[in-house]
Amino acid sequence: MSSRNLYAIVCFIKKHDRMNSIWLSVNGTGMHDKVKAKLSNSTDGSRRKRRRGRKKYSDNIQRKTIEVKAINVAEGSTRIGFKSYRVQELVLSPLLTEYRREVWRTPCGSRFTAALPEHVKGSHFGADLRRLAVSLYYQGQSTVVRIVDLLNDWDVTFSKRTVMRILNDGMNILVDEAQQVLAAGIAGAQWLHVNDIGSRHLHRNCYCSVIGNDQFTYLATRDRKSRLNFLQVLSGENTQYKINSAAIDYMRKRKLPKITIKLLQNHPTPRFDCDQSLHSVLDESGIVQRKVKPLPLPIITEGALWGALLEDG
Repeated sequence: MSSRNLYAIVCFIKKHDRMNSIWLSVNGTGMHDKVKAKLSNSTDGSRRKRRRGRKKYSDNIQRKTIEVKAINVAEGSTRIGFKSYRVQELVLSPLLTEYRREVWRTPCGSRFTAALPEHVKGSHFGADLRRLAVSLYYQGQSTVVRIVDLLNDWDVTFSKRTVMRILNDGMNILVDEAQQVLAAGIAGAQWLHVNDIGSRHLHRNCYCSVIGNDQFTYLATRDRKSRLNFLQVLSGENTQYKINSAAIDYMRKRKLPKITIKLLQNHPTPRFDCDQSLHSVLDESGIVQRKVKPLPLPIITEGALWGALLEDG
């Protein structure tokens, strides 16, 4: 090897060592080595694989046991037990139930007909079929046309009007349940997360208010986004307005004029069941007509809502 080639090799080694020193100075935290070690562990198959245990079945599932007889058993054999083999199945078949109600004629000549069971009153479709239609629409994100086509393929007589009636008639029950979830969640919550996101509803720009934590979630769609809207959503169905110490403190923080606060403190009716009654009282007392800044009506409404929330817990 010539001296010129040897000199070139030495220069290359020095340059390479200098680059390594620069790389180590930049990555002095050792994160590069940790990432390399993690990648090597993930690729060499050294990670522990998750063991497959026995499957846990739901308690709501219907269970059926079938004993299978053995064939061609040798004479003198003794049965020592059974070996289980479980198979899950989903049964989807149309069922038409006819309720033959007794009709009686009373001595006075009028007719008396036996009453229907509670779970079939007001609908010609069973609870499971209605539950399936609601689940396909909300959880399955299926359109009304697809739901009708699917059920018709299963020989169930269904129409678009029927689906819309099922979706709309039971809304009061769903709304009441959502309000109960909100009240129970707020009562037992140590912290709450709130947010307002834009959404489209009935071809209009609206806002969806989200209230919840790691245990519950409540959604409400409104046409505006404000503090008043949030307090109304947080109050739920039992919305009340109270002029108390918490409400007065809120109004002072929002810099409501002192003369207006004094008029509210001296008012004989500190509690209102709706915003119309509160606004009518403010209009009669002349508070609304005052041309001051900030505007007193929204601040008073928000403060009364806040006071009712804190007093009722």
